[in-house]
Amino acid sequence: MRFFKYCSIVFLLLFTISFSLKAQDSTIVKWMNVAEKIGEGIYKVKFTGVIKKDWHVYSAPDADSEISGITVNKEDSVITLKELQILTPGKITDDHVWAKKLQTITDTLVFTQLINIAGKVPAVLELKVNYEVGAFESFFPESDTLNIFTGEKETAVVSNRILIPSINIDKPLTDCKTSSSTSSEKVA
Repeated sequence: MRFFKYCSIVFLLLFTISFSLKAQDSTIVKWMNVAEKIGEGIYKVKFTGVIKKDWHVYSAPDADSEISGITVNKEDSVITLKELQILTPGKITDDHVWAKKLQTITDTLVFTQLINIAGKVPAVLELKVNYEVGAFESFFPESDTLNIFTGEKETAVVSNRILIPSINIDKPLTDCKTSSSTSSEKVA
């Protein structure tokens, strides 16, 4: 009886460990990026994605399949996204999921994105890369939010003054007595 109890505990432990290892590595593409300043408030960001073995990224949009290709989105309104240029040549493959020829990239994907920033350039920008991946009979959209380091120094603004327009220190609403003798006369 103890043997079965011991075996079931070991089995549950191994099952839990194997499940948690699979859950940690869920993204198909691992991203790296480098930002290069090419003008005042203008940056060229080079994205490099390493694609898992046997998987591919759909590099070109296809309206019939509702594939959007590779896109970059921004969260900040001071950022304007300009030209996106895919540097890795794609190849036309017979896709098993869509049963047609589509443009895909395997192994490594490299593209650049021009970014224009109005006003003060932050030290870190946040951009979201969206794309679709496939392998054999599998297909799903994937996205990753990436931090882009601009090389600018972050300056902290410190202000100790709180301004409330309805309060005027020179004209108080009541006459405050500061003498302790006046307050003791009223109490007695």
